[in-house]
Amino acid sequence: DMSGLAMSNEELKDFMANEARIWVDDGDLFGTEGEQFARFNLACTGKTMEKAMSQLEAAVLKRYQ
Repeated sequence: DMSGLAMSNEELKDFMANEARIWVDDGDLFGTEGEQFARFNLACTGKTMEKAMSQLEAAVLKRYQ
């Protein structure tokens, strides 16, 4: 649930790809009830997931601090 970031779906897609630099499936691919959500594929190593979450955290802090 990414609704706390207060972004439109298009802004969220751009943010995830270009600021956080991580690839997710956009929630709206699953219908209107999926808007403001991002689906993370966890078929990766723990190290890769930690890196992605660190990138997401850094991007959020950069934007909202």
